Amino acid sequence: MLASTKTLITRATGTAVVLGAAGLVLFGCGTDDTTAPSDTSGSPAATSAPASSTDKSGVAVVPGPNPSKVGSPTSIPADRQVPDVPGTKCGATRGPDGALELVILKGKIRCDTAKKVADEYGPMIASGRKQTVQGWTCGPSASENILAACAKGEDTFVFQLPN
Repeated sequence: MLASTKTLITRATGTAVVLGAAGLVLFGCGTDDTTAPSDTSGSPAATSAPASSTDKSGVAVVPGPNPSKVGSPTSIPADRQVPDVPGTKCGATRGPDGALELVILKGKIRCDTAKKVADEYGPMIASGRKQTVQGWTCGPSASENILAACAKGEDTFVFQLPN
């Protein structure tokens, strides 16, 4: 059976629309605008790679950020670093919101003793009140870069904010 004239026209129109759309997509994707972006002065910005290129399959490849212009993801800007507390560093201990640095400020306390007290008191720092832990008086600190401190006699250790 032969298709009716109406069916043939509908098929031809559909095919033309599909081909037209495919042509527009190919035309739009086929342009290669490698013009460098301008800075605020109107001069082209210096780039080490073109704005885009294509791989072997013809897929557009856009370069990522320039590593020489992007800082290390773990670096802390100088204006955001906190000063180091002088004393004997005993390593990290847990605090209410993450790791804190344990530092012996004065006395003859050993790091292993400070760590035992810190393990018990660290989560209680968030209470904001003085606590007695294993004979040590521990509480919040108003000193810069020190979240809390524990003292017993002449011995003192602190919970320093890490950099």
